[in-house]
Amino acid sequence: MTLIPRILYLSYKIFTSLFDPKVSMKIKLFFILSIIYVLSPYDLIRDIIPILGQIDDILVILIAILVYKFQEFKKNLRKNPKETIIEGEFRNIDSEKE
Repeated sequence: MTLIPRILYLSYKIFTSLFDPKVSMKIKLFFILSIIYVLSPYDLIRDIIPILGQIDDILVILIAILVYKFQEFKKNLRKNPKETIIEGEFRNIDSEKE
């Protein structure tokens, strides 16, 4: 899968989560405020400054994606609380010389 379809799919999932009643109001408000911040002309670091002006927008977008992923992880953890963890040794069979 290439990068652009992944970004489009993730933005679609975030957009649909805004209308999902299972998602808390805090997370919905965080998404809306992050979108408003990125689109607004007022930033912590002005966009006139090359590179630094866009870094704060990128950080806000990354934090919003991490919040979404963490929320999705918590939802999946509630579904499968008893996942099995297998303990053992790892070895690469191809690199062994016998």
